[in-house]
Amino acid sequence: MRANHNAFTAPTPFISMAKIKQKKNTDLSNNKKKLHKSIIDQSHEVDFGQLHRLESSKINNYSYISNYPECKAKTYSTPPLRSKRLRAKKSEAGAEPVDKKTFHVHNLNLFELKLKKMNEPLPVNDQYNCAVGFRMGKTASGTFFKQIVCGKEFCQTCGSDYSISHVRRIVRVLPKVMQLKNVGYMVITIPSDLREKFKSKIVLNDFRSFIKRKLKRGYSQLITVNGKNHYQQRCQVERAFMRWHWCGSDGSTYKPHLNILIDKTYLDNFFLSLMKRDVSNWLKTYFKLEYNPLENVYYGYSSNTSLQGQRKVKHWINYITRSTATNLSDLDSLETIHGYRNISYIGKFEKTKVDSTSRGASIINNGIDCETGEKIIWGAFLKPKSFFTYYKHQAIDLGCGIYYVLDS
Repeated sequence: MRANHNAFTAPTPFISMAKIKQKKNTDLSNNKKKLHKSIIDQSHEVDFGQLHRLESSKINNYSYISNYPECKAKTYSTPPLRSKRLRAKKSEAGAEPVDKKTFHVHNLNLFELKLKKMNEPLPVNDQYNCAVGFRMGKTASGTFFKQIVCGKEFCQTCGSDYSISHVRRIVRVLPKVMQLKNVGYMVITIPSDLREKFKSKIVLNDFRSFIKRKLKRGYSQLITVNGKNHYQQRCQVERAFMRWHWCGSDGSTYKPHLNILIDKTYLDNFFLSLMKRDVSNWLKTYFKLEYNPLENVYYGYSSNTSLQGQRKVKHWINYITRSTATNLSDLDSLETIHGYRNISYIGKFEKTKVDSTSRGASIINNGIDCETGEKIIWGAFLKPKSFFTYYKHQAIDLGCGIYYVLDS
């Protein structure tokens, strides 16, 4: 039979494994030289993932075999790591290289996963995306449901103004501050050059404890009585409410400042100057500084007896209890404020019942239904899906995330 010379193809040249390894080592050395040169040159953008992949490619001796079509049958394994690749996006104008970002869940810690979950879009049925469920409470007249939310300041829903967490903070603080006859509002801002040092729960607690001691003691003033000199204690604070604000108006820059409501009206400049001096000395001693840091202490006051004064005090409470770290993205700052007990008090406040018009507030503070006077016995836990399926259509919203269903 005559052979078909037109179908003849040249044999594939044989490439030994030694040549493949030699080419691999040459490519590695050349790529490393280019990468190291780009690191020295500050004008070039360095891909640090490339350096990691070059080092990790030594694990697999056959990772470069796939570059040779002749030896694909002898490929024993795939490359150990997948890098970000420029993929072509199909469009009418033609292929356009875009950077496809890939996120590996196993490389994220638990805190980052929680943060990512809180920033997800809101689901339907007015359900908070951070809510884990409802706590059921029973009385003789009906059933109460208390929504359980995360309460974090950097949460998309709990961090908004007049959210469930914000309203609950207002309800807890308002009846205590309204017991004060006169209210003074003081704000102590941390200097900008020391903000990084305040990314610690210990430092925050120590500074707040110092301010508490300072307010309780007041200051000594020299007076003369019958020709004799005496020191008299003045401006001693008996009751106060304190809370940190983590950021400014933008909600993204870490600017810690301590908000304080005290039982005082007018404070003279002498006391405020002593307060600024003591704060500056404490910061200098605590952090072992060689200079006196600049301090910023603001003070205002109002009377709690007039209607206009009460409106001003309520505005202060709404402002102080709001969330400020709404757009904060620094992980060090977020880990500092995560789980931190932000609200603190000085002195003792009377436990008074909230008026009958605020039924949800009475349940939050005292655990008592103000209409019937019955104490609510909290028990079973209910998932959000079960509540919105079986109880939401007949539930009455009492505010503060409290719902009520009348027993038939």
